[in-house]
Parts: sequence; C-alpha cells; structure tokens
Amino acid sequence: MPTILLADENTIKDSSIKISGDIDPKYGIVNQSKDFRNELGTSNKYKQNSLATSGSLKFNYDQKTEKGLGYGGYIKLNTNTSKTASGSENIASELKIYLEGNFGKFEVGSTSPVGSSMEVNSYSLARATGGLDGDWTFWLKNGGVLAKDKAIDGNYITAPQLPVGFDETTKAGKINYFTPKVNGFTFGLSYVPASKAKGTVNQTSGVLDNSGGGYKNIWQPAVGYEKSFSNGVKFTTAILGEFGKAKKVSYYNSSIIDATSTPDSNSSTEGVRNNLKAWQVGAGIGYQGFAFNGAYVDIGKSGTLVDGNEKNKKGGKYWSLGSAYATDKYGISIEYMQSKRAGALAKYTPKGSTKDLLVKFDQEKYNKFEAISIGVDYTVMPGFMPYVEITRFNFKKNDNFGNDAKFNKGTVVLAGTKIKF
Repeated sequence: MPTILLADENTIKDSSIKISGDIDPKYGIVNQSKDFRNELGTSNKYKQNSLATSGSLKFNYDQKTEKGLGYGGYIKLNTNTSKTASGSENIASELKIYLEGNFGKFEVGSTSPVGSSMEVNSYSLARATGGLDGDWTFWLKNGGVLAKDKAIDGNYITAPQLPVGFDETTKAGKINYFTPKVNGFTFGLSYVPASKAKGTVNQTSGVLDNSGGGYKNIWQPAVGYEKSFSNGVKFTTAILGEFGKAKKVSYYNSSIIDATSTPDSNSSTEGVRNNLKAWQVGAGIGYQGFAFNGAYVDIGKSGTLVDGNEKNKKGGKYWSLGSAYATDKYGISIEYMQSKRAGALAKYTPKGSTKDLLVKFDQEKYNKFEAISIGVDYTVMPGFMPYVEITRFNFKKNDNFGNDAKFNKGTVVLAGTKIKF
C-alpha cells in the first residue's frame, strides 16, 4: 500500500491511498432477430461478434482520527480507449467523500444510492459480467423494437432495477446515510436534489427546475435485515422505496417516425408526468456456498404522462429469481426475470442526428419482456478470472407500435478474462 505525503503536513502527516483497478477484455457473439442485424436504411450488416476491452482505475483514501472517526474519499475513473459501454464520455464514473462513526455513515457526491449496496436481488448473486444486470444489453444492435424500420427504445424493463436505476443516471449528486447495524437491521436513506444534476456546477447550474425530464427531490429509503443461524443458514431481506417529483418533459407523437427529416422543437409538446412512486422487496437464503435470491418490484405509473386517456395502460412491474454456487476458485449462477411496462415515452434517434427524441405511443397492452442468464467464472490465480456468460432475451410482440413493428429476441454470449489489481 503506497504512502503519499500530502501538501498540508500540518494537518495530516501521511495518508493511506489504495489504488486498484480492473481490465476486462471480452469476446461477444450476438445472435438476434435478422431485422436487427443491419444498419437501418441500408443493406450493410453489423458484425455478429467482436472483441471489446473496458477498464477502470479506483482510488480509495481512508483516514481515522484518534477518537475513531473515519473519513475519506473514493474516485473511480473510466480507463477506456473509447466511450464506455453505456456511451458515457465522462472520465469519472463515481466520485464521493464519506464520514463514518458510531452515528453511522454519510456519503456525499456522484455515487449510487443506498439501495445499490443494501438491496437483495437476483443479480446480487450473478457471476461473470453481472448476469441480467451485466453487459449483455450493450451488445444489442437497434434495441428491442423496430417501428417502420426505425429503432425504438425505452418501453421495456430489461434490467431488474428501480426507476432511478434504469431511467436515470446513478451519477447524479446525492447524500447517502447508513445507520449502524442493530440486531441485524440496517436503515439507509438517499436524497437526490435532481436526477439530471451530475458533476460540476458547469452542468448542474444549467438543469431546469420544472422541465427537461427526470425527477427532483428524490428520496430512497431502504431497510435491510440479516440473520445467521447456528446450522450455517444465512437469511437476508431488504425493502426499498423511491419517491420524487416528476418534471415536465417535451415529447412528440408517434407520427414523428414517419418524418424524413429531423423535426424542430416547435412541433413538440410539453407534458406533465406522474410522480415517482416505486418499491422493491427482495429476500435470499444462503448455505455452504449455495444461495437463492428473489425480488419483486412495482414502479407504478412513475414517469408516465398524465394524458387523461383511460384506455392506455400505464406502469410497470417485474419479478426475478436467481441461484448460485461459489467456492474460493469458481462460481456459477443462473437468473430469470419477467417484466411488463407501458406508458413510458420511447426513445427515437432520427437519421443524421445524435440526439434522442421522446415519442408517445398509445399503449393498450403491456410491453412484456423475459430473459435468462447463466454465468460461470474461475479464478486461475489471484486477480485473474476467466468467465463465460450466456443470456437469452425476448422482447415479446404486441401491436402498441403498429402492425408492421418488429421485435427482437436472441442470445448474447460473452467470454472474457478479468484482471483485477
């Protein structure tokens, strides 16, 4: 562990900084519906397999006073030769400070909410890249739906997460608090002033208060419980909630996908959305390397338009199950999820544009999705872990997007080797 002398030696003589990181080269093979394999509007085919490499560098700074008060910081940097798999160009993916003592722990910065570390979900057990919440979705081309030969995204729940997980960035500035564990119970609470406000004042000062989409004044409470029995069985459970004020958003009617050119902003409509109200409950059992987790989530009408059309379905739910077996050397996991969602504004990128437009479809049926993921990894040497992950997905058909809409299904196989240091 390197020791680095700080400039202000009158305050702190020396500080412990732990540097770690990971490099993850992987080979992906994608087998998806044939209509999704071409560059839209052309006969050019995408490669169905490719080699990709991602990485990160992490800095942990930890200090403790003579009275036992802990404090420090954490920085996670993207060390990629292009945009991240999710498309981010930001150098840092996480940046926070913390203060910890008998009172519990406070975190402030651009980081994940309390539920990320407290929740019990199927992907909590996942091996390889993370299973249902792993890398498989980044490898799909043209998303899950083609309407009039144009890619439509955002109408399905494809990962087992709450809305601020799959609709908004976890990089938003927030304050987290965790209580000490008492009789197996832990309570956590996150506050996010605005889901669109992330990073420095250069970005946060330009976020609109009541418009522009996203949520504001978000609260995420979480309660976790853990109990170990004398026979070696371990039981865990957690309940999470998310509540916040939805901001207005500009959107276009579905007729926009017939347009041959990018529409101007004057043809959009600004609509009021339903506030954020969602919850998740999960539970798990572990015994001698075996583990089984399950979770159920109801996101309600969070983020859907208040349009007065009673025929349109609105809201979303999902459930997921996962099991795993792990030793010091290897691990294997299997997960399954089903979801349904309706009323969410779709994302559509007009040809020649790099900006997503939000599109409203009348949806009298739920958009249903299911996936199963199996992951295996093996630790050959400390920090050296080859893995294989296979995910089968299915965006189920419906007529919400028109009779000529096409829906994606197939398999993503990822094989790689992680190096952690």
